[in-house]
Amino acid sequence: MPFRSIRDDSRRLIVDDNPEMITGLMDPLSSRVSQGQLMLDMTIRLRPTPLELTELLPLMGFALDSGVWKLEEDIDEFTVIIDRVAKVHTYATCKVNQFVLWGQVGQPVNLDLQIIGTSLTEGNAGTFSATAMVTDAPYPFSGGTLTLKSSTRVFDRFQLASQHFLERQFENSLTANCIDMTRRETTLATSLPYISGNTALLTTPMLTGTDGAAATLAFARGGQSTSIAFTHALPLARMPSIMNKQAIRLDKFYRLYRTVSTKAYEVTHDDTV
Repeated sequence: MPFRSIRDDSRRLIVDDNPEMITGLMDPLSSRVSQGQLMLDMTIRLRPTPLELTELLPLMGFALDSGVWKLEEDIDEFTVIIDRVAKVHTYATCKVNQFVLWGQVGQPVNLDLQIIGTSLTEGNAGTFSATAMVTDAPYPFSGGTLTLKSSTRVFDRFQLASQHFLERQFENSLTANCIDMTRRETTLATSLPYISGNTALLTTPMLTGTDGAAATLAFARGGQSTSIAFTHALPLARMPSIMNKQAIRLDKFYRLYRTVSTKAYEVTHDDTV
């Protein structure tokens, strides 16, 4: 799968009691150090095409139900294989701790996947066996549509972030025994022109109380489309700043909620080229 970057923060800890022990020496003793836990963390930045997004949605916490991708109460496990030319590294039992779908004017839509894994193996150069890449293109930002408070809004950027608060469990092992989701929190941020048609998006939540409502964010390219429907987007109101001789922007931040019977949001996705 094509990607923009991989920031790998994986590290091997050490068990070292030198800081707490009194030995009569100024320097720590190497003999008092043991191998510690393996912490596997990485962030992969993609510009997924609709066909690639079909493969990624199950990893992001969705399951297909009657033609609609709906949120699950757990996160699927998967394997990440990275060919670094000199060596090939395989990360097993991985889960997405957070995904961030974002974009701005003049760019394709981006997706950041923050991934946690349990174990790591290393293979020799040339052992990576790749499947064929898909041939469609990512969504351009210009193909986006945003609906807030039942009206379509123009916008110049957005960020949809879903945090799964994964918790690693280490028993008497140097690798994690399991990775569990503890809760989910999703936010939506965007920026709109502060014009007469958008003033109610600030006035109501800032001055007259809570003003949550349904919202949608959609993208299309040719016959392909992805639409995200939010059940209850609750605004975290902030006053707009005035920055030099520039247009005044209304930056909007929403926390996404569910009802007892309806999940916080769902995705309708058509990858047909």
